[in-house]
Amino acid sequence: MTSDKYCHFHRDRGHSTEECYHLKNEIEKLIRRGYLREFVDRGKGKAHEPMVEPRRDAPRIESGERRGEEQVKKENLPTAGIIGVISGGPASGDSTRARKAAVREAINMTNAVNHVAYSEVAATQHENPEGKITFSDQDLGGHPPTNNDAIVISATVSNFWVKKILIDSGSSADILFHGAFAQMGIGSSKLIPVNTPLTSFSGDIVEPLGEISLPVSLGTYPQRATKFIKFLVVDSPSAYNMILGRPSLNMFRAVASTYHLKIKFPTPDGVGEEIGDRRQARECYANTLKNPGNTPRLKAEKQKRMPQTTPGKHQEQTPHRESTTKSPEENKRRKIEQERMEAIEEVKMIEFFGDPSKAVKIGTSLDSSFERNLTDFLREHSDVFAWEASDMQGVSPEIMVHKLNVHPEARPVKQKKRAFGVDRNRIIKEEVEKLLKINYIRPVQYPEWLANVVLVPKNNGKWRMCIDFTDLNRACPKDSFPLPRIDAMIDSTSGCELMSFLDAFQGYNQIRLAPEDQEKTSFVTEQGTYCYTVMPFGLKNAGATYQRLVNSMFQKQIGKNMEVYIDDMLVKSQKKEHHINDLTECFEILKKFGMKLNPSKCTFGVRGGKFLGFMVSQRGIEANPEKIEAIINMQPPGTTKEVQKLTGRIAALNRFISRSSDKGLPFFKILKKADAFSWNEQCQAAFENLKKYLTSPPLLTKPKPGETLFLYLAISEGAVSAVLVRGEAREHQPIYYVSKTLQGPEERYPQIEKLALALVTAARKLRPYFQSHPVVVLTNHPLKKILANPNISGRMVKWSIELSEHDGSATSQGSGAGVIIETPQGDRLQYAIKFNFAASNNEAEYEALIAGGKLALAAGANT
Repeated sequence: MTSDKYCHFHRDRGHSTEECYHLKNEIEKLIRRGYLREFVDRGKGKAHEPMVEPRRDAPRIESGERRGEEQVKKENLPTAGIIGVISGGPASGDSTRARKAAVREAINMTNAVNHVAYSEVAATQHENPEGKITFSDQDLGGHPPTNNDAIVISATVSNFWVKKILIDSGSSADILFHGAFAQMGIGSSKLIPVNTPLTSFSGDIVEPLGEISLPVSLGTYPQRATKFIKFLVVDSPSAYNMILGRPSLNMFRAVASTYHLKIKFPTPDGVGEEIGDRRQARECYANTLKNPGNTPRLKAEKQKRMPQTTPGKHQEQTPHRESTTKSPEENKRRKIEQERMEAIEEVKMIEFFGDPSKAVKIGTSLDSSFERNLTDFLREHSDVFAWEASDMQGVSPEIMVHKLNVHPEARPVKQKKRAFGVDRNRIIKEEVEKLLKINYIRPVQYPEWLANVVLVPKNNGKWRMCIDFTDLNRACPKDSFPLPRIDAMIDSTSGCELMSFLDAFQGYNQIRLAPEDQEKTSFVTEQGTYCYTVMPFGLKNAGATYQRLVNSMFQKQIGKNMEVYIDDMLVKSQKKEHHINDLTECFEILKKFGMKLNPSKCTFGVRGGKFLGFMVSQRGIEANPEKIEAIINMQPPGTTKEVQKLTGRIAALNRFISRSSDKGLPFFKILKKADAFSWNEQCQAAFENLKKYLTSPPLLTKPKPGETLFLYLAISEGAVSAVLVRGEAREHQPIYYVSKTLQGPEERYPQIEKLALALVTAARKLRPYFQSHPVVVLTNHPLKKILANPNISGRMVKWSIELSEHDGSATSQGSGAGVIIETPQGDRLQYAIKFNFAASNNEAEYEALIAGGKLALAAGANT
């Protein structure tokens, strides 16, 4: 007989909701976790006392039964309260509605899990295809396990080597402290506002300055992973630079073991790991104890908000004394931030002659002997640096002078004077006075050419004064002196053991302007009219003139131990031991020609860095994290102009993006229909997939001299692509990705013609590689025969002639077939078969069918 009682929790009959045992258990679980407090009446009885470890001198209980009963009683005491951790932030949403939805989802998931049998859960478990993550005694590294140190690691964050990173699985947010953030030089303008505050375990409320997404790299190559982590920037003193909490650990799929003082995470090449630094952990712990009031300002604000009360019977009155000076807390805070400053970047400052204003940066990864030799060398050649503009003598006019070569028929143009506000006029006046003092400009009367001043904002928030030479540049012929090919310079730099990045002090201004052309550079301000005596920034051929100078200066060093692109110079050494000798060659030439370096922009003795928009190191070539971050942090475009900005950023990373045209095809279609902007689901999906791809961009390599390279081709309905790789140890390493979007009639080309177009596109883009290396095109189509066929279309004939500069030899290395068997359960079994005989396409299909039937029978298929 069916009962009339109905349970709303189980949605079934048999018992009432009030009698439901499972519902009561679920409610108790929620109460123990801190939910439903408003419905709980704890009464006014005795307050709950926290459980503490019994004193050592307490009387022992001899009876095991009594000890067991007491233990059971203690374990079943009602929960006294919740001891929390750092919580808050937008981990579960940045609005009240989003957070409520997250709570409801968690409750529903809990109910669902409780109704799943253990056998069903166990059946769904599977091994990590990238390797099992396990910990053993070998992970202790010879250290005793009896320690309570925190896991504190160092990692690469947005091209900075950041030390003192706390691994905290109890934190609901990833924290970047403001002192470390400031040292990165990113700028507060890139912070995204956050509405949700953070709450510490003491209950203090911390308002984040904002949120920013930065790339974080963990592990060592090849077991290395890079993810973009969303950090909350917090302006609060701390012994740490940053905290990696649950969001980042989940993103890396990392497992932390405080017992082994190590974290492990899966990578495509195996399990990566980061080992905790005991010394840093204990230094941070000691600094924290020295400064127990980690948030003095927050506590002060909290005391101001709380009303004054009279201490009760169980309250203890603490004297409060306000300090009128910043010395105790601010000094400690400054000290901690100073330590963070030294630890965050892989460089440190060395002073010259005890003067803090005269210092340069060197790498911190150098051994003590080499660091001492490098420091002595730099101090010995300190005269090669210009500490201020008056130290710069400039390049002799006998060596190089810049001439405008204005067309004789050109009519001089006088621009109408532009008006500026009071603040900007003050900036212009200060800049003019500074240029007059160092003889970069001089007053002029009755100029024929006259231009206006333009103020351009710098990255540091200041202004740079430039001149609008638009009309003068139109009257000057273009100097065809070539600039170096950036790809060749990057390839040449990759793989070097040690590098030094140099920057000329006000590079263009070190070259004199021809006396007959000086008045043509005249400009007008509120103070009068002036003209340049040195080559200013903004002239049409200034870059070509400067490149001509440095090419003549370093003609024996370029390509061997130096790379120079206008005023950016790089000294590179294949072996660390040769680096000081390479620097000596460079410095002697700089002194000979009278060129000075800018010490604030030079870095010596580092293993890698940013050069011409790429990250170069001994490992290889990597994408600039700033360019990746620009796309990762983009919101979905809302206008055609924003889509153009997105495609421009994609183009800057083309070398690193596999099949970039396919990934950007939905965006290009929007630009074709500029009048009817429509951001649809296909565009959003492509946008998200692009961001996901860029979270782990590939590491590119350079080919060895004379090495055979391999080219893979790919075609689709809207694009053709290729990748040039080099083979080593049974694996191919990418060198360059190439892609082209098909336009108009190209979209209707037959498949074989698209494949030929992909080859031609790659041969054009990668011509230096094709000319310097044997390149093997890997394809299952007879391209050689088709291109040699006299009956092919006109464009194929044209492409065949273009490719004829290469030998065009074709080889056939056997034949084979692929077999894919799909089971009724949806499993896919793939096999590759190699034939010991040459086979046509039809013969290969028949052999594959026969082999597939045999494999299916062997797998137990029913006939």
